[in-house]
Amino acid sequence: SDLTPDIMSMPTSYSTSTDASGKFAMKDIEAGKYRLNVNRNGYVSTSYGARGPGRPGTTLSLMHGDNLKDVVFRLTPHAVVTGRIVDEDGDPIPNVRVQLMTYRYQQGRKQLSYSNEASTDDLGEYRIFGVAPGKYLLSAMASDQTYGLVQDRSAAPRPEEDYIPTYYPGTTDAATAAQVDIPPGGQIRGL
Repeated sequence: SDLTPDIMSMPTSYSTSTDASGKFAMKDIEAGKYRLNVNRNGYVSTSYGARGPGRPGTTLSLMHGDNLKDVVFRLTPHAVVTGRIVDEDGDPIPNVRVQLMTYRYQQGRKQLSYSNEASTDDLGEYRIFGVAPGKYLLSAMASDQTYGLVQDRSAAPRPEEDYIPTYYPGTTDAATAAQVDIPPGGQIRGL
């Protein structure tokens, strides 16, 4: 976490992998301030000293010759949220941006912020993985994949209509949306 005054040089980062029993070691680490993070497939990424998934961890200050031992991480299994988005006729809608949102305090105010997201496939299905346990709102927003590059030149122009952002279970107002409580390792289907 040491920042250098030279914008062109990034702080040094180190990495290692655990052995089959989950033990790890690093050597020849320069003195400095560090944040220790762990990632493993099937689990929520976490930082050393964090009070929970997605929360900041402790900064470790290492001096030359320090030997830090017995660092333990308790990993939390990640959850998965899956579902399908269809239009008013029951047809699947591809390329819908589906987001999990949660309330967080930022600058002393409770604000809705994005957490994890996915897009629907050609069947209108989505799968959001790597989700930390907690309470979330689920939002869906159709996106225009042409990005203004394709112009409609139909002889009879289509009526201008679009889908508006919608929150589970079918409201356009985040204040009336249902919060979904996602447990560690949960498999939430059908939202």
